[in-house]
Amino acid sequence: MKPRFHALTILSTIFKLLGVLNALVIIGGGFVGMMVSGLSDKGMGAGIMMMLMALIVGATSLFFYWIVAEMIALMLSIERNTHEAAELLKRR
Repeated sequence: MKPRFHALTILSTIFKLLGVLNALVIIGGGFVGMMVSGLSDKGMGAGIMMMLMALIVGATSLFFYWIVAEMIALMLSIERNTHEAAELLKRR
């Protein structure tokens, strides 16, 4: 059976890529913040907290983007399975 709904498949892949890129940018920003705060008078403790928060937010962001992408893939799988079942019932 040829694949249907190419746009949704592409959209699912885009959501996965956006999730990874978003997480990398957030974690990279936390790393830069940690380095900058190490140079200021606040000390390295604030930078470590900033990096920890960036890791948590980045992982959470990746998690939610990935959930959206997997939900799209799940809906496509359900549609494909339903379509195949309907075809099998027509042949009976």
